[in-house]
Amino acid sequence: MAFVSQPLLAFLSLVLSGILAIISCVWVYIALQAHQEARRIPYVPPVTAKALPAEEVLVRGSEEPAQEQGKVLLRGTEGSTDTGEQELLRSSQGQE
Repeated sequence: MAFVSQPLLAFLSLVLSGILAIISCVWVYIALQAHQEARRIPYVPPVTAKALPAEEVLVRGSEEPAQEQGKVLLRGTEGSTDTGEQELLRSSQGQE
């Protein structure tokens, strides 16, 4: 096993320290740029019903749907399992 001379080891550690210092400086620069960009984004306060007039607030409807959901969304699993693609399209187009 060959040992590395003391001056060479000192030089390699100095080079490694320099490379790590440069990488650290680059990361600090990137972090500062990201921070400045984030500060340029204007603050938008949260929207509440009290903050805006009633005409400008959209509210989800609470009325019951016109058709029963189970009949519209579910298909029966019993019966013919070989329903073709065209037949499914035809039946869904007839409902519109």
